[in-house]
Amino acid sequence: MPQNMNNRFTLFLVTSIIVGLLAGTIAGGIAGGIAGFTMAGLRTPPERQAALASASAPIQEIASPVAMPVHETGDTIEAVKKAAPAVVTVITTLQAGQGLQQRSTLEPTASGSGIILNSSGHILTNNHVIEGQKKLTIIFANGQQAEARLVGGDSLGDLAVLKVDAPVPAVAELGDSDLLVPGQHVLAIGSALGDFRNTVTAGVVSGLGRQLPGVDYRLDDLIQTDAAINHGNSGGPLINMAGQVIGINVAIYRGSGLTAADTVEGVGFAIPINTAKVVAQQLIDTGRVVRPYVGVSYQMLTPQLASYYKVSQQQGAYITGVMPNTPAAKAGLQAQDVIIAVDDRPLGDNYSLFTALLHYKPGDNVTLKIMRGGKEQTLTVALTERPSEAK
Repeated sequence: MPQNMNNRFTLFLVTSIIVGLLAGTIAGGIAGGIAGFTMAGLRTPPERQAALASASAPIQEIASPVAMPVHETGDTIEAVKKAAPAVVTVITTLQAGQGLQQRSTLEPTASGSGIILNSSGHILTNNHVIEGQKKLTIIFANGQQAEARLVGGDSLGDLAVLKVDAPVPAVAELGDSDLLVPGQHVLAIGSALGDFRNTVTAGVVSGLGRQLPGVDYRLDDLIQTDAAINHGNSGGPLINMAGQVIGINVAIYRGSGLTAADTVEGVGFAIPINTAKVVAQQLIDTGRVVRPYVGVSYQMLTPQLASYYKVSQQQGAYITGVMPNTPAAKAGLQAQDVIIAVDDRPLGDNYSLFTALLHYKPGDNVTLKIMRGGKEQTLTVALTERPSEAK
């Protein structure tokens, strides 16, 4: 099996953990030791199962993405001025036994970042920022604070939506992450190390379609960037030079590999905003994400994996297993099939099977174009709801 970087480096979900006493105000800053949620020993197995998987005022829907021509020579300062007022710090007071194990009477607290989605007060962040929460506090870019409540979280996609009842200073403008290209300039904004609110770092889109599977989550089609992403940046925006949010910062690789030449620098990841928007709207509407289920384990092909599996296709979802009595089994899918398109939209580097199925619901029928033994076939799959035990 091709060697995977996860075997040599450590993936950090970039939340800051601190031990502090939240009493009266947090405006004086967040002091304490900093640590990351460490996903040490995370591996990409050769077989991955696709996890297909109360205010009285009317709730506003998230604004639709706006396509806007971006000139890379545009003013970085203006982009930050536009986006920063809609960036928040999320302070999570943890349940007893969560966070750092300290012999202290102070409450363990985690901090991350988030963006304001609409004027109704919905805030998007990462699910790992608010896990184990007892109390949620939002610090706006202008320094004002408000208590928040959890609307819903999605551990599989590592996204969560919070709600504040206080007036919000600004609303983020969402871009179109499907328009991103490698080399495009981007900026990351967030509460670096917990203390340094609205820290801005610059970089480029280093790659698209990255995958980071874990035990309890699956992150597909990620944006890779060399913009510095630090602990506390989780949930903060990755923006383009028009000041539009095109990703939600989620993780970084840090550490050294087997030799000095393996040292990792500038490898951060963000969830594409087009994916995050679909998940966020479901959380706002119903408080949960209902994913359709196919019932296969698969890997998205790369040239390296295509060579390993001895298939001619360089793009698509290579089926490594089909679960019995599932929609896939009933439709006739088989191990070693390659799904190359869903309803005629090709699968590829930045459009995985996992992401494609986000646009469907249980009960829908989807047409899968597959390659089997060098011949193209078409199968229809009747989707069901993803079981809670499915990985």
